[in-house]
Amino acid sequence: MDLTSADLRALARELLDLPLDAAAAETCAGALGKIREAVGHLAAVPLPFNEGVFTEPAHGTRWIEDWESAADVPPGSAQAASGSPATPDRGPERRENASTRADLPFLPLETAAALIARREVSPVELARAVLSRIEQLTAPLNAYIAVTADGALQAAQEAEAEIGRGAYRGPLHGIPVGIKDIIDVAGVPTTGGSRILGDYVAPADAEVVRRLRAAGAVVIGKTHTHELAGGGTSINRFFGPARNPWDPTRIPGGSSGGSGIAVATGMAHAALGTDTGGSVRLPAALCGVVGLKATFGRVSRRGVLTRAWSLDHVGPLTRRVRDAAIVLGALAGHDAGDPQSSRRAAADYLAACAGDLHGLRVGVLEGPFFASPLDSQVASAVAAATQVLGGLGAALRPVRLRYAQAAASAALIVTMAEASSSQDENLRSHPEGFGDDMRVAYEAGEFIAARQYLRALRTRPVVQRELGEALRDVDVLLCPTTPVLPW
Repeated sequence: MDLTSADLRALARELLDLPLDAAAAETCAGALGKIREAVGHLAAVPLPFNEGVFTEPAHGTRWIEDWESAADVPPGSAQAASGSPATPDRGPERRENASTRADLPFLPLETAAALIARREVSPVELARAVLSRIEQLTAPLNAYIAVTADGALQAAQEAEAEIGRGAYRGPLHGIPVGIKDIIDVAGVPTTGGSRILGDYVAPADAEVVRRLRAAGAVVIGKTHTHELAGGGTSINRFFGPARNPWDPTRIPGGSSGGSGIAVATGMAHAALGTDTGGSVRLPAALCGVVGLKATFGRVSRRGVLTRAWSLDHVGPLTRRVRDAAIVLGALAGHDAGDPQSSRRAAADYLAACAGDLHGLRVGVLEGPFFASPLDSQVASAVAAATQVLGGLGAALRPVRLRYAQAAASAALIVTMAEASSSQDENLRSHPEGFGDDMRVAYEAGEFIAARQYLRALRTRPVVQRELGEALRDVDVLLCPTTPVLPW
């Protein structure tokens, strides 16, 4: 049954105690159409009798471990560089040797770490170079919501003194990092890219920030985010749009857009993002850097603003895959303060980057992953990458997932329901504090029925089982990160 705008307003008022104006009701009706379509997809998924929401996957463990990987996306492969003055003149991917001090912000993290360890570059020098880049590019790209310059320089000085005493902590010691502004940094406002949090100042570091500091990293600032991590564009009503580093007229992806921009342009050597439905991977793809969404539970989320409690992840964005392995190594491990944190011991991710690709079984996903609206340039880039992997010795095998569309539909329903629940009180008491797009998304989530939400959750083990079976025959799965170019 199609509901009119008036019907929706009446339901919202009487059933949900939710104020809904006429314009919001009209937009909300469109969102509900997507929900109905998703529910239809789930109806076709056969659920075993009495299947639990968190049933063990077929491969014998609830945590799909040891398949954590990142794709080193060649900058410019799926988007055109504009030649704008905001874009580094030689491209950030080429400036890997500190032939001049001007190259310092563009070094891969591992290269910068080696120079610091040999005391050829100081952490203070590196921090100042990055802060200079931020000052230069803040207006054209808008990568940061807040820059903690004084604190960063103090931390860099402390790192320099420690290294001088022979107390080198490892490859993150003295390295400038950006933190997405839904992750708490002690003494710094966490805005979430919104006005709804008011003047909230974080009383303590999030666990991921604490671990980065313990490894010696220098927090340089809070990076731009789509409001409350709720969208893929990083167009933000309250803090302005973040802009693609290759073409500032286009989006950088989101919601961790600022982190992708910062890493791509030398405004950080690594940055943290969060990923519920693509928010690390999308900006990594559109900004030409590495983005890693690790296994659920691998990285603590304590001190991170919740979007959807059963889908949220924290992950690194870096210039190279080995850099991502270094950052993940510092972040990973059990946190007793996060009830969904995995108890499995963290692996040596950097060691796993050694060797060649001979014998690696790469499953090339078919079906909806390569269907319309896949842009021809994206298809060509993925095909070229597939050929490179084959040429390096990987064994390529086609893989088709029967429940790929059901997985996407379940994710939509779970995300909308849980996100709406996370902002339930604010939605009723201060709806004007949200941007229009986020307010409508939360309002639409209020209409998701319990049976629909539970059906989506019960679809999860079906999808897990299918993936577990696929990963018996292949080691990794290959597909486009996004089907379209940045617009």
